[in-house]
Amino acid sequence: MATPVFDGQGRVFGIVILNYNASRLLQSLRYSIPVELRVYLTNRDGDYLLQPDAGRTFGFEHGQRWRWQDDFHPQPAGAGQPDGLQAYTSPNGTAYARWLDIPFDPAAPEHYCRVYAVLPDEAVAKLAQTARLSALGSALGVFLLIGLVLAVYRRKYRQANARQAELAAIVESSHDAIIGCAADGRIDSWNRGAENMLATRPRRRWANRWRISSSCPSQTTASRRCSACSGNRRRWS
Repeated sequence: MATPVFDGQGRVFGIVILNYNASRLLQSLRYSIPVELRVYLTNRDGDYLLQPDAGRTFGFEHGQRWRWQDDFHPQPAGAGQPDGLQAYTSPNGTAYARWLDIPFDPAAPEHYCRVYAVLPDEAVAKLAQTARLSALGSALGVFLLIGLVLAVYRRKYRQANARQAELAAIVESSHDAIIGCAADGRIDSWNRGAENMLATRPRRRWANRWRISSSCPSQTTASRRCSACSGNRRRWS
């Protein structure tokens, strides 16, 4: 920063210059961003103040002009270009960038520095690959979950079938007369004990003739049905 010094008659007799070592500030700007990004800082004329190649900064102090617009040339927007990023042709290939103007004084916005955040094309490809792998991982996770659910279902189904077969074997081997009925009270299954108890009539015939009035019998109803069995046996004998 610099400002002139005037005497009592308004004549300039000196100048005050304040120099500030901004090296740490500029380096902190570089280290506080993701590793995929490259940071460029320029003045309003495009001269580099900060960039990955430190030897090409502050060229105006050495009679050189190392400028952003000489290295990065805008490309027309095309398919596959990331949203909100401008594509450039650079010495290192295609790159994508966004920028932000930082005025030194809000009252004088024409004096500013410009910060560019640059994403090289290979970094974009890696990010896209990572996104695809993430999507693939999510899909594989869903398929794995579906497979797990199906495996549990098959296991429960086999267990239910085994239990049903076990109960059927118990009922069939029992010496007691056991009958099963549908929800409407119609007898639809019986064991050998029931056949022996009602052996005087063909089982299809007595199964069709006997309908139980309730599908959810209580203990009293069950007793009445046992009596009905005995009565039917005596009547059909």
